[in-house]
Amino acid sequence: MFKKILVPLDGSPLSEAILTRLYRGLQSEAEVRLLTVIPAAKDHESGWHLQAFERAREYLCGVRDSLALSGIRADFEIRSGEAAEQILEFARTWRPSLLAMSTHGRSGLSRAVRGSTAERVLRRSRHPLLLANPRGLEPGQPAEDARFRKVLVPLDGSNSSARILPLVRAMAKSNQSEVVLQYVDAACPILAQGGAFFFTEPPVEIDPGIGSGGDAGREALEPLGETLARAGIPCRIRVDRNVPATAILDAAAEEKADLVAMTTHGRSGISRWAYGSVAEGVLRRSCVPLLIQRTAGLGAEPAGVRRRRRKAHASNAE
Repeated sequence: MFKKILVPLDGSPLSEAILTRLYRGLQSEAEVRLLTVIPAAKDHESGWHLQAFERAREYLCGVRDSLALSGIRADFEIRSGEAAEQILEFARTWRPSLLAMSTHGRSGLSRAVRGSTAERVLRRSRHPLLLANPRGLEPGQPAEDARFRKVLVPLDGSNSSARILPLVRAMAKSNQSEVVLQYVDAACPILAQGGAFFFTEPPVEIDPGIGSGGDAGREALEPLGETLARAGIPCRIRVDRNVPATAILDAAAEEKADLVAMTTHGRSGISRWAYGSVAEGVLRRSCVPLLIQRTAGLGAEPAGVRRRRRKAHASNAE
């Protein structure tokens, strides 16, 4: 399913929780790269930096050996610097088919992965992401219970939002999942401020029966559901009317979903779903892991990466 999987870790049980959820997806043929980022050393901290590097190496060796007992091939990489930048830069060169990380890890000087880091990676990653909030991951969860038995897929009827479906199909076949396609009929208008679009929470509870977008949304999703059904994947459709992030979170809870799969960009009617901010809103408030495929709005490369790339091109041209 996924041939190359990048897993950032910071040495905490919270960051390792993602490995439990990945267990069934990490087939023996998958190549796994564990990545730990340690803070960059200042001139007077060289001794401390060497100790941090050695601790990281010992930790990653232990995780690698543990994965090997399960038949999973893994290697590791240690980088120094700012966590999100190093994760993104390594992903650009290694080109994983999936980047999997927990949204929180250590705090203080020893942190490498935390909520803000995961969100920064989400905004700029060119690779599919599996993001999990450790609050929803039980550390002692048996491997046989770690499958994604039910997958919720929020869609807005656009081709862009449907680009998550090939990943959903692969995940569903591997985990014998039921797929719930969700059409969200946005309840509140989008407000513009400073060129950015965002959804606001409704001041009162909204009657799900209001509006006529539901029938059209169901019709738009029916061909997608039929395609999944022909592939032998149990599938059904639900329509919800609310603020997108709230509708997704409520549906995930009602369905007892094990995974939410969505893109970070789409279109609904004449207004654009702020898929990036919707995904971040779900990520911040959800204990359900998210499988996310970015379809537009890729962030620019950091200046340092661009300079190195130009320098390499110039050297090759000489």
